[in-house]
Amino acid sequence: LLMASHAAESGDIQVMKEALEALMTQAPKFLASIEDTVEYAKMTDGGFELNEEEYNVRKLFGELTQKASVEYKGETTLQIDSSVPEILFGDAGRIRQAVVKLLRSSYALASDGKLSIRVSCSDCGYAVVPEIRVSNTGGTLTLEKVSDVNETLESKHQYLNSESWENIGLTVTGRIIRQMHGTISAEKNESSGFDFVVKVPQLNISCK
Repeated sequence: LLMASHAAESGDIQVMKEALEALMTQAPKFLASIEDTVEYAKMTDGGFELNEEEYNVRKLFGELTQKASVEYKGETTLQIDSSVPEILFGDAGRIRQAVVKLLRSSYALASDGKLSIRVSCSDCGYAVVPEIRVSNTGGTLTLEKVSDVNETLESKHQYLNSESWENIGLTVTGRIIRQMHGTISAEKNESSGFDFVVKVPQLNISCK
């Protein structure tokens, strides 16, 4: 915005054009940051609510994969293990929100890599625990950076400092998963890229 203001003051048409193009390029990221900031404020003020319902697992992740392939201009692959039930009961909206943010962060961290979503499932008492892996094949993330990402995901501070605003999406995602009694982490994967690994307990109602 400051750059656009300076461009307008210059009166140079070419400079103003370049500033506008740069602003349009950054607009989606800027709007996403505003959205994450609002969500973060709601969560710290006790405004987090779950909206649990029946949902079709394959339909949910199929839609997320298709959207990511369009948004990030490259094929995002999906693999759902046979261990995953057809219908689960849980907050599908919050899971969608978390996976969207993780896809966005994965692309931002290594835009040269390929994105994928893998879902498997294990039993845990009366519930099942889907494991959602949002992966990027890009090998640019060092172990130190992975550690930094995990620290951001685990952030429990009520207020963020000015250096943390660009990572607020990951902070929000960490809180979303923990509020659903799940776990989330980042780790290097075998293809020299990295994974976000999410585990969230849900109820299996496919037998109904």
